[in-house]
Amino acid sequence: MLRKLINTSMRLFELKSEPVEIAQAISLIKSSCGIALKAFLVTGDFLSRGIDSGPDITSITSQIFTARPRTDRQPSGLTKMKHKNLDVILSKLGFTALRRNSISCTSNPSAAEEFGDIFVIFPFDGFSFTWSKTIDDIGSMQYYKEDNNGDALFDALDDFEPGEISDEFVRKFNAKYKFTNQNFVAALKSGHEIAINGRYIAIQLDLYLSKVAPELK
Repeated sequence: MLRKLINTSMRLFELKSEPVEIAQAISLIKSSCGIALKAFLVTGDFLSRGIDSGPDITSITSQIFTARPRTDRQPSGLTKMKHKNLDVILSKLGFTALRRNSISCTSNPSAAEEFGDIFVIFPFDGFSFTWSKTIDDIGSMQYYKEDNNGDALFDALDDFEPGEISDEFVRKFNAKYKFTNQNFVAALKSGHEIAINGRYIAIQLDLYLSKVAPELK
C-alpha cells in the first residue's frame, strides 16, 4: 500500500492549476483524454491521487481543475540521493516521466486516500508514464532492508553520485525492478504507483462518480 511518504499530497495553491466547470471537463475528457478514458472503460479502474486541498474543498473550482506537474519535485520519502539517482536510471532507460517532473497516481483509491481527498486524474493525450512491475510504492522502498526484503540494490542508490551510475548497474537494477513506460492498461490493473507527466484534469471523486462518470459511458 502507498504510504504517506512521497510528495503526492499537495495543497491546490501549490499547483499551477486552472479551475474548469463540469461540462467543460466532460468535453475535454472526451476530446483530449481519449487514451486514459479508453483504458478506464476497458479496465473499470481509474487513476486516483490524494490531494490535501485545504478548507475550500467544497468550492467547485477546487473540485475540478487542470494542471501540469511541477518540474522540480523534491523527495519527502526517498533520500535526495535516491531521488536523483532513480531519475538518472529512468533517464538512461529512455523514460520521460521521472520522479522530479511527474505526479504519482494509483488505481487503488484507498491507497490514494492516505494522502488527502481522492481526485480522479485524466491525463491529456500525449502524456508519458512510468511504472514498476515489482514495486507498488516507490516511496516505501526507503525503508526496505536487505535482511527482510532483499532490496539492497535499491539501497545502493545512496552510494553513487549521479554521474557515477554505470550502464551495467542500470541493467541489473531494471532486471530486478522492471520499470517500464509500456502498457498503460496493465499499469492500471497492477494497482502500483504510476508516474504521470503531462497536463491533466483532476476531479474530486464524489463529483466524478455523481456528475462526470455517467456522461462518459
